[in-house]
Amino acid sequence: MFRFIITLLVLCGLVSAQDFSVPSGWRHPSSSRSGSDRAGLAQALLSTVTPQFNSTSGQLDSLFFNQNANLLSAISIHAMIVPSNETNLPVVLAALKGASQSQPGFLTPSVCRLPTSLLPEIAEFNVDPLTWGLAALHAYCSYADSYFLDTATSIWQNMSDYLVSTTDADIRSHPFRNTTFQQECNGTSTAGAVFVIANDPIDLTTNAATTGSFMTLSARLFEATGNTTYQLAAQLSAWFIQSHLYDGTVIIDTFDLSNCTANLAQETYNSGLVIEGLSVYVNQTNNATMRSFLNDLISTSIKNSTWTGLDGIIIEGPSQDTVATNYDGVAFKGIFVRGLYEAWSRSPQDSDVAKLIQSYITVQYNALVDLAKAPSNDYYAPRWQGPPAESFLPWGQLAALDVLNSAAGMSQEPSPSVTPPSIASATTTATSTSHHGLAAGAIAGVTIGVVVVVTLIAASAIYLYRRCSPKVTDITYSTQTSWSLPDHQYTTNVTPFSQTLPVSAAPSKLQSEGSSSHGLLSPPVTSTSRSQEPHEEVSNVAQNSIPELVQRLNQAIARLPPTAQVDDMDGPPQYESIR
Repeated sequence: MFRFIITLLVLCGLVSAQDFSVPSGWRHPSSSRSGSDRAGLAQALLSTVTPQFNSTSGQLDSLFFNQNANLLSAISIHAMIVPSNETNLPVVLAALKGASQSQPGFLTPSVCRLPTSLLPEIAEFNVDPLTWGLAALHAYCSYADSYFLDTATSIWQNMSDYLVSTTDADIRSHPFRNTTFQQECNGTSTAGAVFVIANDPIDLTTNAATTGSFMTLSARLFEATGNTTYQLAAQLSAWFIQSHLYDGTVIIDTFDLSNCTANLAQETYNSGLVIEGLSVYVNQTNNATMRSFLNDLISTSIKNSTWTGLDGIIIEGPSQDTVATNYDGVAFKGIFVRGLYEAWSRSPQDSDVAKLIQSYITVQYNALVDLAKAPSNDYYAPRWQGPPAESFLPWGQLAALDVLNSAAGMSQEPSPSVTPPSIASATTTATSTSHHGLAAGAIAGVTIGVVVVVTLIAASAIYLYRRCSPKVTDITYSTQTSWSLPDHQYTTNVTPFSQTLPVSAAPSKLQSEGSSSHGLLSPPVTSTSRSQEPHEEVSNVAQNSIPELVQRLNQAIARLPPTAQVDDMDGPPQYESIR
């Protein structure tokens, strides 16, 4: 009982700590520009980029390999936001096919394309194919061509070989490594990590770009196919990210499994990738723990002073003297906006988290249009505070495109057939009623205090009632814990941009769920005596005897894993692995 009360207090503290207020100093957090104007600006930017694709390689020669993949993702997302616009389908299809046929590293890890002076040896990075897998899946969501889905599943299957499964962590060994690593770091399993480098058998580093890309690709494949292998992979990597790559404010860069040390470098794209993947995963599973993590990450990363200025504009990127230099911190800051837009599109539009995201993205949009856009053309400076672009810089266009896409999407009215998604359901939504008397902060504090007190009273009542009433049937739990939801039951929730995705059969290697060359995951083993229903309610006797408030809390408790304790909340789900 004591642990249960502590758990409730922790959860209440998490909710109350989330700050979704919009700072008063932000520059122009609203816009009156029409949806057609916003979409037109995005398409005009695209018209400066698409003619420059190399027809043989499928890339812009001036962008890095994975930057080209991100550009294709942004082009496809534009088509999702403006569904009637398929102008760029031939470009995306030709680029993906060209890259797959001409570029090493499209389906398997590629040789790094940085100057050799920056690396001790030639390294093959797993993030490259993962980024192209996301590009293929974004294209599938937009254009519903099975070629894109087949490409994404093939890439995922190859990359899953570099995932640290639960069994790998338990035995401290991996088929592609000839040295051992830590089973746990700070009391939490290392399962869920994806190795950064493919061809170095002694390198035990993972990073947010690689593990975050794998998690996001897994979540999106689960959404597209309903195959729970992808769900289990996404949740395992999400647990690793929360446990080892989240510093309480943002997603940090790198983690070493050999000694549990971290590189605390902060880049927007790391948090953006994780926000995108969590948004999809939470929308599909309604996992309360991951929803709370997602909302925490959104509220803290947006206001992180490392990359957000006092005026709300993202300051990550070049100084005025280095705008002509391409590097990931410049080109990839649009990924942060992309991830936030994904969260916004799956949230109730009147929720506090959606309002904060919309204000933040609108600040970036207004800065781009007012300060960074060249007055006589559609070129955008990589530095969003200005001055305007003086020439065409592909990395500046790439970073700007996700902002223009997101602003265009936010201007669209939601479809009447869309059911409100679940990402922000744990947050307090604002009302239009004007409050007189108590300030908003005081009202929030009183409300939270009342909720905590009532919750504790209700919990105590349930505990005493069960202890003193042997005739009451106790709560029964699902055969599936909250980490493995049965039969893709949440796929009827809203999909990105209200578009229905066709379901394609997964490749043959995925026909047996949980299989991979080194053993991915398998669903947890549970007691056969428990109910087969996903959410079993308390008995009618209990419902008739306990007041309504207690009854509701009881039903919520019934949805928790059967052994949920405070001590168990920090670790990832424990899965068996199939070798």
